[in-house]
Amino acid sequence: MALSKKQIARIDKEADSQSLESIARHINARPEEVQAHLQEKELSLEPRRKRIFTLIAVCIPFLFFLVLEITLRLFNYGGNLDLFISAEGAYKDYYMCNPNVGHRYFFMQNTVPDPPNDLFLKKKPANGYRIFAVGGSTTAGYPYGNNVMFPRILQFRLQDAFPERHIEVVNTAMTAVNTYTILDFMDEILTHEPDAILFYGGHNEFYGALGAGSNESLGKFRGFIKTYLKLEQSKVFLLVRNAVGRMKKWLANVLFKGDVTKPSATLMERMVAEQTIPLNGPLYKLGQRQFKENLRDILQLANRASVPIILSELVSNVRDQKPFVSMKTDSLPGAETVFQQALRQEKQGHFDDARASYLRAKDLDALRFRASEDFNQVIHEVASEFSVPIVPMVKYFQEASPHGLVGNKLILEHLHPNVDGYFLMADAFFDIMQANGFIANSWDTDNVRSAEFFRQNWGFTELDQAYCDIRIAI
Repeated sequence: MALSKKQIARIDKEADSQSLESIARHINARPEEVQAHLQEKELSLEPRRKRIFTLIAVCIPFLFFLVLEITLRLFNYGGNLDLFISAEGAYKDYYMCNPNVGHRYFFMQNTVPDPPNDLFLKKKPANGYRIFAVGGSTTAGYPYGNNVMFPRILQFRLQDAFPERHIEVVNTAMTAVNTYTILDFMDEILTHEPDAILFYGGHNEFYGALGAGSNESLGKFRGFIKTYLKLEQSKVFLLVRNAVGRMKKWLANVLFKGDVTKPSATLMERMVAEQTIPLNGPLYKLGQRQFKENLRDILQLANRASVPIILSELVSNVRDQKPFVSMKTDSLPGAETVFQQALRQEKQGHFDDARASYLRAKDLDALRFRASEDFNQVIHEVASEFSVPIVPMVKYFQEASPHGLVGNKLILEHLHPNVDGYFLMADAFFDIMQANGFIANSWDTDNVRSAEFFRQNWGFTELDQAYCDIRIAI
């Protein structure tokens, strides 16, 4: 005989406090019937309990990491790694480039680069024109620092040409970074109402942070690295990353006697993991593809935000910088062989042939401290795809060099310009902005003073020169 709803309710109510016999007596049923109902109820509850227990088991790790994330944020683990932070004191109305932003990308180095000390108003004025410069050490003005870098020179020239406008040129460049860093910066740059972006970068594509041949690499899969850059917003992820970095450094010291933090080495020296990257080899093609796809993503973001961007060709010292690593393959000659050929061609007065050989020797150099001409070709291809202007920087430097052979007249070592070279770079960007109607469709030529005027009246001192010489010597 089936139990009634009233009997079942009485069983469920008293099951935890009464015996089977007592419950059966109170509801006028047999103990076997009471027991059968309880067993059936237990069986019906089992799947639901399993689901609840499974859900709890799954949620526990998430809850743990959530609590850990909140705790790390409360204690500000890793500090503020935003690209821009509020300035303090007399500059409270300004944002500034965050000196700690480099910790996003460098976790194997004790010395981490930082961007220039540039400020811009939190509230953009009605007459404001705001430019952001992006790139690596050349854009950052190495080795002169804040005093001599082409974005700073350009700002003074533009402000002089447009006295009625409030011109801001914000330099976000850092040593030893590549297009991964620039791409990562783009969202933050675009939130601050830029009127233009200037791009000079590509020399560090292999050895810059997250590059395929870098000590700060995370592998060779671009999609994984882009995901990594998004995950860096998590404090838990930073904690794990930093722990892995410390472990790697410890193992390098113990097992291989290697130390990527040695203070006597330059940052770029410490960044190099793969010293030989032959032209057109697998790693070379990976870096080239990385550069092209990152550059395309950068331009796509700017295009969506309707922010114009100017790209520049890359220039190197080809005449007075011997190849770092000469490596002959079955299909390619050694870089040193081609360099010696260029020297002979120059001596014979065959300057066009010498220029081509010098460029070829630079491209064959297996230590990728200087971008190959393939990278300039990529810049032209992507610029054409998005219809953006290009600074013909190679032409500017060749025309200012004896016989069109770019060397120590304008460049200090392998690729960083001297003072004259940085003024030439500013001049090149200035000309392209004017030719393409940036700031105004037509410029008042009465306000446009020559680059030589600024070069002669710039505050460059003997102390600046001594500081530069020491850095270059190191």
